[in-house]
Amino acid sequence: MSTFWKRGIFLCLFFGYLIHSHAQRISGGYTFSIDDRLEERIYAIDQLEFFEDPTNSLTFDEVHQASFQDQFRIRPDFSKSQFDPQKTYWVKVSIQKNPNSEKIWLLEFYDQTIDRIEAFSPND
Repeated sequence: MSTFWKRGIFLCLFFGYLIHSHAQRISGGYTFSIDDRLEERIYAIDQLEFFEDPTNSLTFDEVHQASFQDQFRIRPDFSKSQFDPQKTYWVKVSIQKNPNSEKIWLLEFYDQTIDRIEAFSPND
């Protein structure tokens, strides 16, 4: 098994305004829409907005500032072999809530080497 995502890598998800009935963009990337016709969706890191923090020192308060949002990018040429276990990876995901959905949805990360995940879901 690959050794990426070792100690010191923190994966942080930003859930874009889940409590609203309409999607609100937290950036220029893709918004995941809740759709009961689908059973699952699989996305690789090269399809998601992320920021690579070589200092391992940024906090959530720092990366969620409006002035920081341009640092998040989709990098289609990035592969899992490029992960550096000495860096922190912040991943941002926007989800469009569907109040009419009849399913219970699960967000899963399929990688047993992840040391820590923090999720943020706004309350307003």
